[in-house]
Amino acid sequence: MANQGDNALAARLRNSAFAFRGYNITNLGRTPALLAHPAYGPIMGRFLREGSDICADVIKQPVDLVGRVREGRETRDLRDYPEDVALIVAVEMAQLKLLEEFFGIAMNQAKVALGNSLGESTALIAAGVYEMKDLLRVPLALARDCAELARDVSLCVLFSRGPVLDLDTVRRLCLQLGQRGEGIIDVSTYLSPNSLILMGQNGTLGSFEALMHDVFPQQVYLRRNQHRWPPLHTSIMWQRNIPNRSALLMQTTPGGLRAPAIRSCRWSPARPATRKSIAGKSCTAGWIIRNGCGMWSTSCFRAASKR
Repeated sequence: MANQGDNALAARLRNSAFAFRGYNITNLGRTPALLAHPAYGPIMGRFLREGSDICADVIKQPVDLVGRVREGRETRDLRDYPEDVALIVAVEMAQLKLLEEFFGIAMNQAKVALGNSLGESTALIAAGVYEMKDLLRVPLALARDCAELARDVSLCVLFSRGPVLDLDTVRRLCLQLGQRGEGIIDVSTYLSPNSLILMGQNGTLGSFEALMHDVFPQQVYLRRNQHRWPPLHTSIMWQRNIPNRSALLMQTTPGGLRAPAIRSCRWSPARPATRKSIAGKSCTAGWIIRNGCGMWSTSCFRAASKR
């Protein structure tokens, strides 16, 4: 259906990247327009129905993502979190199908595919390592507990306008505050050498802010976010045994034994203290992917397929 020779974007695909997103407080985007489109709508609807069926089967309640998108109902709060997980993955898989079907753009022709948080799973599904009907069940099975853990958790961005952040000092201060018994505070995501996301229970963010100027230069700032977020990628998840439960679910999840459908695979933990890169062919890379996916809830991994 597509004429790839006339498509300038397709011609540059070998130097392009596909990035898959994680959860946000808004998750519809342009999906209602795609669903209403006479040509694109049937494909979008098919993936939304599949996501609805998977989600409903896991959380044991009716789910209608097609109806939600048609109504334009945006995320209300964390009550929608399980639905949002299914919506995000289903929509991105539909978008990939639309790109291939109508524009001749296939992800396996790109240079890099990567994902953040939930997007790690989507990247692996898109690369053929797992089927959506199998891998999507893992975050869905844990979604309600992840959302429940957000009840007393606040989020902030810690950033420096001067020197690079001393990550060891950040972690040490988090540990010291945790030992007070007021709640756990931990790094969720390293955004850049001079910025990161902190998530803390109860009033621990306030305690961190009160003490940080004694250990950091004056150019270090803390900016709070008003919304509630599941404390993904932090040790707060241990309080519901999310890492172990995720790993146990991965043990019986079909797939994960082959490399992404791109020439090579590079997969790197984002935490600097344990950073390593692994490149390998199908058997080795697939085995690494399968074992690493079990840790999705405590470490922010990057799943990338690179030519």
